[in-house]
Amino acid sequence: MKRSIINPLQFSCIICFFILVFLSCKKENNDPDTYYGPQVSIGNGTARSYFVVAKDVTPLTLGVEITDNAFTNLPTDPLNFAASTFQLSIDQRAKDLTPYDRLEMEWNVNGHEPPGIYNVPHFDFHFYEMTVAEQQAIPPYQVDSIKFNILLPSTFIPAGYIR
Repeated sequence: MKRSIINPLQFSCIICFFILVFLSCKKENNDPDTYYGPQVSIGNGTARSYFVVAKDVTPLTLGVEITDNAFTNLPTDPLNFAASTFQLSIDQRAKDLTPYDRLEMEWNVNGHEPPGIYNVPHFDFHFYEMTVAEQQAIPPYQVDSIKFNILLPSTFIPAGYIR
């Protein structure tokens, strides 16, 4: 009985064939996609929105990415709301897949009420479902205070809510 022996050249060809077959197999990428809004200058740094969506188009995260330097050289005048308010646009995909239109960061140099909770310097983050034009069309409290006092049904108000 004669034995077949593979010579080194044949062995190398077989190995190369299997490597090529393995490398050519398409691997499915299930990693979610991340989309970013434009950067906005804040302090000595920047902030931007980000939106993470799964391959099946399920929204996973809508948030804000802030550089470390954004926390230095922030506005110091508590009455200068224009300098302390930062509009963050969101990617169109986030608008299409979530109820949100934009994000807003507000720097509160002295904090705000209630005392002992929010009366330290901090950012407020607002996720708006309305456009800037719709928001600006809301009359001030002094003009239409009745609508400001309409609360949501109690089932939508969390325990410990401070008004």
